[in-house]
Amino acid sequence: MRLDWLGNYSQGLFQMILGTKVMKLGKAWLESQDLITSVKWMRRAGVTGIILAVFNIGAPVASLGGVSESGFGEDFITLPSLIIAFIVFIIILSLSVGILRQNKIAALGLLVTHVLINAVATIMGSVNTHPVAIVMFFVFMYVFLMGTKGTFSFYKLTHPEYPTN
Repeated sequence: MRLDWLGNYSQGLFQMILGTKVMKLGKAWLESQDLITSVKWMRRAGVTGIILAVFNIGAPVASLGGVSESGFGEDFITLPSLIIAFIVFIIILSLSVGILRQNKIAALGLLVTHVLINAVATIMGSVNTHPVAIVMFFVFMYVFLMGTKGTFSFYKLTHPEYPTN
């Protein structure tokens, strides 16, 4: 079946449905920063990731050994939850250091990890629904997205011998 009645529009439409134009547009956006801006966003994302890692381990540790109705010394967080918080701390800290070392995979991994951890916490019902926590989630996500964009732009600008097409 031919779609000549749509003309050139049909070819662009089918390419967009198949994703080739969308991928090219996404890749062009991802590699669209200049060198100084990309380095700044990589640093911001790395430092923000370190701050997020400290928050992820600091909040559970701060809740240990508080005062409860029956007296002192009861844990407000279980040991498996503390172990998971420590594993998340190590993962986020490692990926943050990777961004500071201009690693594209670490930048993309930090963005995906941040979103997935909060998605899993939301599904489990253990996410903080305070408006400030929600705003901080989106702020961290934006900084990680721009840091990812910075690493891809940095790689494209500093490695012209390796074609990215």
